[in-house]
Amino acid sequence: MELKIEKKEKNLLSIRVYGETYTLLDPLTDVLLRMDGVEFAGYDVPHPLKEEGVLTVRTRDGVSPDKVILEALNKLKAEFGKIKPDVEQQLKKVG
Repeated sequence: MELKIEKKEKNLLSIRVYGETYTLLDPLTDVLLRMDGVEFAGYDVPHPLKEEGVLTVRTRDGVSPDKVILEALNKLKAEFGKIKPDVEQQLKKVG
């Protein structure tokens, strides 16, 4: 995965993410929208045949978009980490 900062302002950050589309950007946007201090979070996949998307986050005054993105990634990692033991347990029952 490769990243490129498209736009960076005090309360706005747009990042082009190469090698990812809906799989990462949709759940990340969902987590961001549930966070305090986030006014807007969304993504765009400019071309359906290219593996890239643009994540945009706008925050309220005093809230760093950089920090909320990192916090959202940590929350997402924790959420998916909780699923693994449940899946492993169910697979042992079946197999």
